[in-house]
Amino acid sequence: MYQIKDRHIDFILNDISARGVTIEDLQYNLLDHVCCIIENNLEENGDFEHFYQKTVQSFFKNELKEIEDETISLIIFKNYYTMKKAMIISGAVSASFFTTGLIFKFLHWPGAGIMLILGIGILSLVFLPLMFLLKVKEKQSTKDKVTIGLGTLSGILISMGILFKVMHWPGANIMMQGSIAVMLLLFLPFYFFTGIRNPETKVNTIVSSIILLSACGLLFTLMRSPKGTQIRDQQFTANFLRNEKLLQAEWALLKEKQSDSLSKGLNAEAEKVLQMCENIKQHIVKEQTNGLEIHQLKNEGASIGDHSFSDVFNNTTVSKESQVLKSILEAYNQKATTKVDYAGMFFDDSDFHYINNINIIMALEQLIQVERMVLQNERVLVASK
Repeated sequence: MYQIKDRHIDFILNDISARGVTIEDLQYNLLDHVCCIIENNLEENGDFEHFYQKTVQSFFKNELKEIEDETISLIIFKNYYTMKKAMIISGAVSASFFTTGLIFKFLHWPGAGIMLILGIGILSLVFLPLMFLLKVKEKQSTKDKVTIGLGTLSGILISMGILFKVMHWPGANIMMQGSIAVMLLLFLPFYFFTGIRNPETKVNTIVSSIILLSACGLLFTLMRSPKGTQIRDQQFTANFLRNEKLLQAEWALLKEKQSDSLSKGLNAEAEKVLQMCENIKQHIVKEQTNGLEIHQLKNEGASIGDHSFSDVFNNTTVSKESQVLKSILEAYNQKATTKVDYAGMFFDDSDFHYINNINIIMALEQLIQVERMVLQNERVLVASK
């Protein structure tokens, strides 16, 4: 067995350092490993330097510094395989929830909303960020890292924008417009001019850019412009005001008939139903127009949009008054000759999925329908006297 001396240890340590290994712990680990090989394999009177050179060359392909580079990569990528596994699992779970949610939505089965939220949420907040981290670690070029970052950002915005659109949550158009802006103004130019300079990726870059540009155009066709939204909201509001005008005309006609027939007016239950419907309508309109009342809409030029009714319904006042309206209608129907059919209206349905899928105008129209049915009943009663 060869006996390693202090001068041999100093020689090996200096040589390891000269070969580019700078991490102290790694230097001593290599020193210990080399010394063990020499002591166990070199004859007692053997050539130390020749055997050392032969031994150290077996540690690398080109240079010893490769070991330090690999060590650093292992330290940085110590969670690489865990993250990769988590990315694959999250992608599979996301696709499963998303696909099942779409099937449930088309079939109008309960649970579709929750599955879509989970599917797109996991895709946007788990799968895409993990994919970004893994891809960035694999790339050395700053340009490649920026391209991946912009692509991931636009992907997250698109998926979250679609989720908000499907669930009728506010902010959907902003996110979708932001995603398209990032895609067209940042990601696509950066990706195109970076990839087209490389002859190996030139054709693929052109084809991919055309596909992405077409996808953005198709997505644009599904979105209303701000002007289109404004026109649509004005049409909704004008239609609502016309129905309100017809309702008030029916009310005035009923009062006129009551006056001619010497009737005492509306019965107490009918009065309560009409008043509660008016209160809820006023609260909804005020919530949507910063405090304006129904009769002020036309003069102020304000509009009511096709926004989701869920945010307004979650308002404590509207939710409580809706429950009161239901109990008043039940009392009214017990005495009315013709029952008011309010099945399927928002105040008769405690399922949030239904509330979440109707808009403000639909809720207002349902209240007007109830009022007109009550007035119709009262006209029949007046006519029979």
